[in-house]
Amino acid sequence: CIATLSACSGGGGTAEGAVEAYVNALIAGDEVEVINLSCAAWEAQAATEAASFESVEVSVDGLACQGTGSAGEAALIACSGTILAVYNGEQQELPLEGRLFRALQEDGEWKMCGYQQDP
Repeated sequence: CIATLSACSGGGGTAEGAVEAYVNALIAGDEVEVINLSCAAWEAQAATEAASFESVEVSVDGLACQGTGSAGEAALIACSGTILAVYNGEQQELPLEGRLFRALQEDGEWKMCGYQQDP
């Protein structure tokens, strides 16, 4: 995030910042933060995503997100980088490219609100 530090640290200042904060909370295994960074409609799925990383060693390499447009009220955010997850001693790479993150403004803050396939 290249905007002001205050916009980056809270996660809700920009759509890109919200998505980056969501990904970082996911890999940190912080289910409460993942839910807090999600729109109301995505909270149940966010909890499921966070749970899927609970017993796995996870890190992210090269995370960078940028806006690519919009769909209705949602900002579409494309991210680059790779989630590195170790399952049963074997490292799996989960690239972030290929899907767009949807971010919506709720209660004056940007929130992660699902995905759509990158056309």
